[in-house]
Amino acid sequence: MSTDSNFTVIIVGGSIAGLTLSHCLNAAGIRNIVLEKHGEIAAQVGASIGVLPNGGRILDQLGIFHRIEKLIEPLTRAHIAYPDGFTLRSEYPVTVQERFGRPMSFLTRQELIQVLHESFEDPSHIHVNKCVARVQQGKDSVRVVTEDGASYEGDLVVGADGVHSKVRAEMWSFHNSPELARVALREHRALRVEYSCIYGISSALPGLEVGEQVANFADGFTIMTYQGLGGRVYWFVIEKLDRKYTYPLIPRFTDQDAIRNCERLGSVWLRNSVHFRDVWRCRETFAMTALEEAVLRPWSDGRIVCIGDSIHKMTPNLGQGANLAIEDAAELANTLHALLTSHRMRNPGAHKDQQKPSAPSLTTALTSFERKHLARATHIVNMSALMSRLHARQGVFYTIFGRYIPPLFPSLPAELISAVVHGAPVLEFLPVPPREATGWVLLERVKGVLLGVVVVFACLLSGIAFLKLLR
Repeated sequence: MSTDSNFTVIIVGGSIAGLTLSHCLNAAGIRNIVLEKHGEIAAQVGASIGVLPNGGRILDQLGIFHRIEKLIEPLTRAHIAYPDGFTLRSEYPVTVQERFGRPMSFLTRQELIQVLHESFEDPSHIHVNKCVARVQQGKDSVRVVTEDGASYEGDLVVGADGVHSKVRAEMWSFHNSPELARVALREHRALRVEYSCIYGISSALPGLEVGEQVANFADGFTIMTYQGLGGRVYWFVIEKLDRKYTYPLIPRFTDQDAIRNCERLGSVWLRNSVHFRDVWRCRETFAMTALEEAVLRPWSDGRIVCIGDSIHKMTPNLGQGANLAIEDAAELANTLHALLTSHRMRNPGAHKDQQKPSAPSLTTALTSFERKHLARATHIVNMSALMSRLHARQGVFYTIFGRYIPPLFPSLPAELISAVVHGAPVLEFLPVPPREATGWVLLERVKGVLLGVVVVFACLLSGIAFLKLLR
């Protein structure tokens, strides 16, 4: 798969997006190094990660997914409770797995990163304790200087360093012009926060079964649990804040804030005889954060491009944060592989040092990457925002939709997940391991879209009817 070029990519960030991109580039024969600011790659931060079929398929192409399957228990059913005592049971995870050949599942963020890290034959290209101080763009190369004085030169820098991306900040600061300053300010203000999230992991407890998703959709907050391998409970408490916040006035929370909120919600019923206080009592780790929501632009400038949370941030309700980051890595790798392959074919006799595309060619390719992937990323972020408000019953519309539409359309959860999963990219230069699945074909896509239109129409009718009753 080698592109037979000395083209070098510097990846800033050794988490899911960065390590996945490194695997993709290795598979494409593209040289790369990874710079991680922390002292270890897979630190335990108490977070869990959902791996859905769209992310799982790419990891399967990379020969990694089989390792993940040893650490997961596929979801098989969901139980949802509402404030009026109504409960809903759904086996949508089974439908999704049957359609797409890979399960919906949860594991710790640490476990997923460990799998990605340990899957490298030679991890010597990964450097820890490398906090970026500045990025310097030149005509023919780009240089990253870290706070310890080290310097790394390459042809492209990829910011996979999260929502508070240093690389993105450096990219926006290169051109000292009023126009770019306005763009940077506009994009920063696009980061909005309406919800907080307390996430944690608890040990197994009676009443919550392995492979279950359990949720309580209440007024103003949502509690969701996922029981994974060995009954381990991955849980989220997502709560609407008192108002909408925008950058830079993003709230920060302490452990005491999390403790106070979780104790306040302890009486919330989940399933069988289990209340949230039981999950909280069995906690192993927890943390609280503000949930930023935004799609930031532009994604690239010159020899810099960003992926993952550095360009799109969403709520966890759809379980797509890590999966979209994996998609970003695949799409960017496809773009670079196609660019380098095309350049080599146009210059077959050139030396390796002359096999690098020109700066304008690279700019065009990166612009194409954004254009190709932006609509899908925006759609997923918007869908996640919709689900957050639906789950927390934010207003009359979402309250009626969430309570009355799913019982009328039992396949709705599977259709919504399928509508997000089916359009996912793959690594175009690697084969897709065969698994029995029908959901990737056009017929299933059309069915999902049509059902979605019907459901939305029904929802609008029910909302209009309810508003008439209020009058």
